[in-house]
Amino acid sequence: MQKAVLILGTSAMFILAGCQSSPTGETDERNTAQLANPASVNCIEKGGTLEIRQNKQGEYGVCLFADNRQCEEWALLRGDCPVGGRKITGYENAAEIYCVITGGQVEGMGTETPMCKRIDGTLCNAQANMDGECPDPSDPNPNAGNVEAP
Repeated sequence: MQKAVLILGTSAMFILAGCQSSPTGETDERNTAQLANPASVNCIEKGGTLEIRQNKQGEYGVCLFADNRQCEEWALLRGDCPVGGRKITGYENAAEIYCVITGGQVEGMGTETPMCKRIDGTLCNAQANMDGECPDPSDPNPNAGNVEAP
């Protein structure tokens, strides 16, 4: 009799264990989607408003501050763009603005080919910089293929 009770109890335990729900991919995806982008959170914490923009590489976040000052969100997080943003008035196009809000300096404004002096000191055509077409600065010859500003 004890053997029958033991077998019955063990069987019931296995049946109940099989009824337990296990996490699905949906739950994992939902939890992942709720994780915040640290650069976006930093923008809001610093008093900015986040705006999503697009370039050839896809989307990027811009942190908007008072007086039309801006920072690219990751540049703000890294400290390459100051809290409160950079003044963007006076620049001629989105590529020049992108250069400035990512921590660079525009050289040759008003010329046919304005250049972006990037935070690492390398020069690249401003439009190519925005499009992600500049050489990697860790490349042994980071300025290869770049044209000097006139």
